[in-house]
Amino acid sequence: MPRPKLTRLELKVMQRLWAGPCSIREILETFRGSRLPAYTTVQTIVYRLEAKNAVARTRKIGNAHIFKALIARPDMRT
Repeated sequence: MPRPKLTRLELKVMQRLWAGPCSIREILETFRGSRLPAYTTVQTIVYRLEAKNAVARTRKIGNAHIFKALIARPDMRT
């Protein structure tokens, strides 16, 4: 399977997912600085990663989906 090519923002999201499964809100909390992305921006990035088969939904808690990384860190390229 070809390795997905990632943007800087996708890589930042993947770094959080490599730490363990989490929700979009938990991914958003890892961003720091004056230019925080909007919740919907992070949501779009996660959905794009899902389309690239890099992440998957594992379960749903309330209205929040929990995502996990499907591809290991060494298999990614930027």
